[in-house]
Amino acid sequence: MEPQYSCPTPFGTVQLHRAHVDRTGTLQAWDGADLLLLDHVKALDPTPRSRILVIGDTFGALTTALSSFGVVVMSDSAVSERAIKENLARNPESATGEGVNFVDASLQREALVAAVGGPVDLVVWNVGRTTESVSHATSLLSALGGEATIVLAAGLDKNLPPRTGDILRGAGEVTTHPGRRKAHVFEVRPFVGESSFRSVDPARVPEVVVAEHELVMHGGPGVFSSDRFDLGTRLLAGQIASRAESLGVVRSVVDLGCGNGALGILALRHFPEASVHFLDDSRTAVATARRNVRANAATSAERAHFLCADVFGDAWTEPVDLVLCNPPFHHTKAMSDEVAWQMFVQSHRNLAPGGELWVVGNRHLGYHAKLSRLFGNVRQLDAHPKFVVLASTR
Repeated sequence: MEPQYSCPTPFGTVQLHRAHVDRTGTLQAWDGADLLLLDHVKALDPTPRSRILVIGDTFGALTTALSSFGVVVMSDSAVSERAIKENLARNPESATGEGVNFVDASLQREALVAAVGGPVDLVVWNVGRTTESVSHATSLLSALGGEATIVLAAGLDKNLPPRTGDILRGAGEVTTHPGRRKAHVFEVRPFVGESSFRSVDPARVPEVVVAEHELVMHGGPGVFSSDRFDLGTRLLAGQIASRAESLGVVRSVVDLGCGNGALGILALRHFPEASVHFLDDSRTAVATARRNVRANAATSAERAHFLCADVFGDAWTEPVDLVLCNPPFHHTKAMSDEVAWQMFVQSHRNLAPGGELWVVGNRHLGYHAKLSRLFGNVRQLDAHPKFVVLASTR
């Protein structure tokens, strides 16, 4: 299958790649929701001086096409931000306006508003997969939107979270436009007679108490397993608790794709001489892990280190004794083992001789074969009808 790089938009054709997260080179860097959003932006006919806030741009289709305006990108993903910047560089002729600025989506409300620089004219938003992430972004509209701000929110029909329209209606007057490109777009405007959008409280993430490990975990918008201690994590956590002594002295541990940080927190407890590194592509996940370390392992916090990066990041140099990993089985909105494979490859590269990678995953994903091919060895630490915990040694 030949890759398609030329993306026709109403603002001109742009060249979009996602090569650094696609080893096959065949995956498209935009979807129908991106194109539908751009069609609706064009219909609004924004002025060249319009300030546009872009949310949920995975590989840069929205940002690159709109870069002739003043664009602010609210970015949570290190992978997505890198892809957007690379695709902007591929299309220098498109950026004729005030340039593109990036703001950290994990910032608290006041800091985020300050970073954006005040109300924007237009919000262009490819919505996330979860109701929680939609609620969180919607809750920011009252601070980021003015009396004339228009919000265009869209998603592929198969990915739109339940109640997306209802959540948006709590913020402003919503028009649901006819679906096209297997996607729908919602147009949101401030309520008549009000100077801005109403404030919508984000979905509150409850405390998750994990009695067997004496953990009280908090989540964050879009962070994996925010509202529960999922079974895969539970199985791998049990192995940390039961097998720590058998590994001897461990000086460096990486919780790779740390999410809320549960595995790394247990590593801080069970490997008292180890520096524990919490790595995730999501800035919100890293901030959530940091919060949970303070709440559950305050006395070990000086041994905890946090990094938002694409897997290990480009500058990683420290040999690692143990990598703990519950890989995602999708990338952005597509089912894929691309991220898991990168995690395995980079773990193999960065493990010290004799170091181990511990992985939990659904049985049907075939991680056993992948790890065996890469490491030349794999053993099963635990099993469940749905999940399996595997280990490979460098």
